[in-house]
Amino acid sequence: MDYRLRAGATGLEAAIEMRRALGEDIPVLMISGESSAAELARIAASGYPLLHKPVSPAKLRSLLAHLLRTPAA
Repeated sequence: MDYRLRAGATGLEAAIEMRRALGEDIPVLMISGESSAAELARIAASGYPLLHKPVSPAKLRSLLAHLLRTPAA
């Protein structure tokens, strides 16, 4: 999911809420054009993989295939 969402929300917050609502550790992939060191550190601390925009379709497919084969953390 994109890191920057509407109304100041972040993909990290949305991922936590989705996992809570579903009661499952669903795989999460962050995609962002973020350049702030503090925000990048926050994404890194989450443990979710990050792809930087622009994302090539091949890289996106490859990482999604890997995440769907690997049990979520």
